[in-house]
Amino acid sequence: MFFGLNPACIALYPMYRGVAMFCRNESLYRGYNRFCDKTSVLSNVWNDHDYFFFHYKHTDSAGEDSDFDVK
Repeated sequence: MFFGLNPACIALYPMYRGVAMFCRNESLYRGYNRFCDKTSVLSNVWNDHDYFFFHYKHTDSAGEDSDFDVK
């Protein structure tokens, strides 16, 4: 619990998971990378948490590469 919330993190990259865990988010990473796997995990635990940090690196990478059509 963090400020009365039960947050969770769904992220591939260790830095995002580390920061989220530092803020007492439960890490739900289980080695998956496909978007459909992450959304499946999210739907399975939706009622168990109050807040989610959901990071999908491929969208992030497209923006960092200035490929806004892909993003």
